[in-house]
Amino acid sequence: MRRTVGTIRLGTLQATPWDGSEQLRYRVPTSDSNRARRPSYEHWQLFSDVVGNDLAANSSVLRPNEAIYADKTAKMRELDRHILSLFVSRIAISDILAEAFAIVIENHIGALQWYNEKYPKTPEERLKKSSECYRWT
Repeated sequence: MRRTVGTIRLGTLQATPWDGSEQLRYRVPTSDSNRARRPSYEHWQLFSDVVGNDLAANSSVLRPNEAIYADKTAKMRELDRHILSLFVSRIAISDILAEAFAIVIENHIGALQWYNEKYPKTPEERLKKSSECYRWT
């Protein structure tokens, strides 16, 4: 995509899905047909340097297993909030008073177990399929 301001050509935006500082940048148009060999636009290089310095100064050292644990914990909390929201909606449409909220949740577990037993697929099949949706590597 060509960008122009007045008569100054700013270059061609290159985007690929890897490193943002090197793979997404403005390039100075040249006669070279290979855009990867084209030099970066001067202001883009300055911008990239500032962002790179900020990222280096504000990054933390996190081991992969710690990141996986943090991701799993965050996902479990997100799912718990979804479950709670579903319970709130279920109780609201049942016209149940707020004072009975905890009792309804506790008693509803039996209904969920009944639905689980009547489900056409086994829990093992459902867990396997669900586990395949998450790659914690």
